Amino acid sequence: MPSSENGKNRLSILLVDDRPENLLTLEAVLQDPHYHLLKARSGHEAIDLLARTADVAVILLDVQMPDMDGFETARMIKQDPRHRDTPILFITAISTDPANIFKGYMSGAMDYLTKPFEDYVLRAKVSVIAELFEKNQQIKQQEQALSQVNIDLHREIQDRKAAEVALRHAHDELERRVLERTAELEASNQALQGEIVERRRVEAQVKASLKEKEVLLKEIHHRVKNNLQIISSLLSLQAEEIRDASALEKFRDSQARIQSMALVHEKLYQSKDLGKIDMGAYIASLAQTLIHAQGRQNTRIRLQVEAEEQYVTLDTAIPCGLILNELLSNALKHAFPDGRAGRISVRFSKGPEHWTIVVQDDGVGFPSTFDLHQSPSLGLRIVNSLVHQLEAELTLDHTEGTTFMLAFNDIYYPSRLVTA
Repeated sequence: MPSSENGKNRLSILLVDDRPENLLTLEAVLQDPHYHLLKARSGHEAIDLLARTADVAVILLDVQMPDMDGFETARMIKQDPRHRDTPILFITAISTDPANIFKGYMSGAMDYLTKPFEDYVLRAKVSVIAELFEKNQQIKQQEQALSQVNIDLHREIQDRKAAEVALRHAHDELERRVLERTAELEASNQALQGEIVERRRVEAQVKASLKEKEVLLKEIHHRVKNNLQIISSLLSLQAEEIRDASALEKFRDSQARIQSMALVHEKLYQSKDLGKIDMGAYIASLAQTLIHAQGRQNTRIRLQVEAEEQYVTLDTAIPCGLILNELLSNALKHAFPDGRAGRISVRFSKGPEHWTIVVQDDGVGFPSTFDLHQSPSLGLRIVNSLVHQLEAELTLDHTEGTTFMLAFNDIYYPSRLVTA
């Protein structure tokens, strides 16, 4: 069971690495009052520890270890029925070959992270897995509560049947006419009971069907996000072999676009309403992710995000995310040359007629002759295409720095809906 502190459950996370300094690093990155961090310095020690621990939310496993490597450790862990479904995240600084990565997934890993890694990436991955673990625990508790309700209902039915038998015995001496009337009432009561049972059965089937579709839809978003993340990782591996700076930059831009789409599916997977996404939270996450991915720090470029909690459809969120990705990337690359400091602000709000996204910087700005709609830049051509797709309006003000304002309405495509 998860450990508890101050009356609140903490999720158990197992860290496995033969180097103490690596364990300390992982412990520092994942330090959180919500987590109970368990540590093992070998595969054997990890297996022994898991034998005494019932519920572990996620296992962070090093690949290169003496005596028994991470792949063999993962296979042995999966042989324990209690931990067959426990997520495993491989972390290594050596085994970055695609064959080893594939071997890691075949050993039962959910993900594969290479060193050096960004702290926020590891925290984000562990956070998503931990949240899924908590939801599974909640489902188990609900199943136990439902089982108890079924027991109570069965007991109630048995008590009712016993009461009916006693009532029939009490009326055995009544006149035949009373008995006949009682029989009629009994038949009517049985029919009503059957109707109630049938109605409950149908309602239970409907609820189960809705729950199944919700789980399947969440799983679809989760898998799409994972597939996009794999594509992004493959691009990263390919980029390591590129020496041309221009080609490498294009690779990084493509990777950022994929990550912006993956973030949409991650937000939908976490959302209570699978039909819509909190655009404010999505914009805030995308902006922070992008500025970290570009390697900028707040000491030089300050990022300010003001985003309202507003829900839009997937058909709106993905184009808006790609547009925001291109505008922010453009500002980070070109607005502050020669290492100059500056500020970038992103604002998202809903007006009486439409939503607006404003991306503003106090950088060097565009030339006065610049034409937004005739730019040869691939990024701005993508932006213009997406603006047309959204049936939106994009304006540029470069009197002081650069200000882009996107005005749009929520859209959806009914033809994409699938009816059962």
